Amino acid sequence: MRIIIGTGGCGFQRINTLLNTLGQGTSFKIMPRKMQNSFEIDYGKFIDEKLNNPNGILIGSFYLKNLEDIITNKPNVRALCLKGDKEKTVESLMIHWGFRNPLIKDRSKYSRYNLNFFDDYSGMGNRESIEKYYDEYYSEVERLQNLFPNIIKVVNSKDYFDNGDVQRDANTFINVNGSVIETKYSVKDDGVVTTSLHGGLGNNLFQIIEPLVFAEVNGLSEPEFKTWDCSLLPVCNNSDIILGGHGGSWENFNNAFKNVTFTETETADFDTKFVINDMFDFQILHKYRDVIIDKFEPSEQMVSYITKKHGHLLMDSCSLHIRTWNSKGDVHDMPLKGDYYVKALAEIENKNILVFTDSIKHCKGTLHSLMGQYPNKEFHLIDEDQFVSLFMIAMCESNIVNISTFSFWGAYLNKKQPNNKTVVPSNFGHPPNMLCYDEWIKI
Repeated sequence: MRIIIGTGGCGFQRINTLLNTLGQGTSFKIMPRKMQNSFEIDYGKFIDEKLNNPNGILIGSFYLKNLEDIITNKPNVRALCLKGDKEKTVESLMIHWGFRNPLIKDRSKYSRYNLNFFDDYSGMGNRESIEKYYDEYYSEVERLQNLFPNIIKVVNSKDYFDNGDVQRDANTFINVNGSVIETKYSVKDDGVVTTSLHGGLGNNLFQIIEPLVFAEVNGLSEPEFKTWDCSLLPVCNNSDIILGGHGGSWENFNNAFKNVTFTETETADFDTKFVINDMFDFQILHKYRDVIIDKFEPSEQMVSYITKKHGHLLMDSCSLHIRTWNSKGDVHDMPLKGDYYVKALAEIENKNILVFTDSIKHCKGTLHSLMGQYPNKEFHLIDEDQFVSLFMIAMCESNIVNISTFSFWGAYLNKKQPNNKTVVPSNFGHPPNMLCYDEWIKI
């Protein structure tokens, strides 16, 4: 049995790919489905299962806490520890973890990244906690190496990937023949800051805003957003690196937003820095609302288009989002029943009701019923793309929100927030971590 350990940010993806090139079978991190509820993983059980494969190579930071017991029970094990430069490693982990630093567990009662194998450094600053983690991790490695000098070997990460002699020596220690010295494995001084994208525009906005705000408050380079080609990376077990794409083209995105740039597909490398995001815990970001509103400012072109075509409707207006579609596995009761809309409209005084929907055809039954029950209101079915619709919702005086991240963002970007003119379903999202305002009316 061979195990590769390190703090993370030390070259795990590189060595995983490199060892597979040399014909070695590796087990890297955790299955993606588990990342949704990582705090529930029984790592002791997980490690025991992995140890049943004597020919494999296990890669992960979390093996360290069990390493002494593993060595005691399996004296033929070999452990190689990658040790990156402290400053670079801390910077890499800080960017990757973003607002979801798993070392600071008291920041949020809910966090799927409060992994139970990390120690709790709550009360410390973001960088300070990672520096302490780095020091204590390698201090423990040193202690174990003194106990088991023939079983544990520590190697400088940069030397391993750049120096053939160092790599061959380290590989021989874990019974791997050969070495691979190629430019793609070399550790660069910097890398593009970005994040993963999956789902529609509403989900994408939650995902995009985390690195934007994190970079702003920490003085980092401006993140870049694109649909990444991850073919050079390992078949990754971290769900936050597998990228999708937003609904619409990158030209649509750039034309809609003033201060965010989305570019064409590019190939990610080992130094592309993916920032973790978690839309179900938006409260962490809400305190930076001013930054969020600035980053998601509509373009002048967008404002001009809406004002010229729909300006007359926006006076005395309320947006009404009717969602007719439900995704597989959605935990919410979807689509919403008609009485939600009836009750929501009873809370709204505006005359112009601007109706937005994912299906004009399928929402007409609900709409006709509402028109009959509210004859004094004027209903306007809006037929625009999602980008125009998003900012039209934000420009309305009041908002009736559906169970939809797109719907949430339309209301949240309303510059008149907070207000008591926003109605949301009582079973929206994962309150109180996703909804931000006590003033919002819940039905």
